[in-house]
Amino acid sequence: MGKWSSLADAKNDDGTAKYAPMPIDAGYGAKLMARVDELKTLTFPELTAAFDAAFVKKQEIEAALKAAEFEKEAHARAVDAAMKALGIDQCRVNGYTLSPSIEPYPVVEDKMTLIEHMIATQPANLLVHAGTLTALVKSALTGDGDMPPGVGIFLKTKFSRTKSGKSK
Repeated sequence: MGKWSSLADAKNDDGTAKYAPMPIDAGYGAKLMARVDELKTLTFPELTAAFDAAFVKKQEIEAALKAAEFEKEAHARAVDAAMKALGIDQCRVNGYTLSPSIEPYPVVEDKMTLIEHMIATQPANLLVHAGTLTALVKSALTGDGDMPPGVGIFLKTKFSRTKSGKSK
C-alpha cells in the first residue's frame, strides 16, 4: 500500500472514521455505490480483469482526447489566420459565433535568473507555480509590476464559441 494508506483505517475516539472518503454529490454517490454493489458480485479475478479493462478504456479515451485537442488547436490556428486575412474579428457560422481573444502565456527562458529574482523578491514563492508566474506576467503587462527577469511571453489566440441565433 501507499504512503498514506494508514489514514484509511484511522478512527476517532468514538470509533467513527477519522477521514471521510472523497465527498461527492448525492446523485453521483448513489449511482456510484449502486455500481460498486454490482461489482462486489464478481470474483476477485473477474473484478481485477474488469478494473484493468476500465483502466485501458480510460487510457484510450485520454489518447483520443489528446488527438482531438491537437486537431482543435490546428483548426483554431487556421481559423485565426483566415480571419486575419479577411480582416474580421468575429464571425457567425454554423449556428455559432466565433470570437478570438489573445492570451499571454509565460515561458521561462533563463531558469537561474528567475530563481535568483524570486529568492531576492519573493522567497515564499520559490517554486513559482504556473499560476503565480502567469499572474506576475499579466501584472507586468498591465503596468502593475515589472516583468520577472528570465521570463518571456508568447501569445495564444483562444476562441470562445457561443450559440448564435443567426448564421452568415
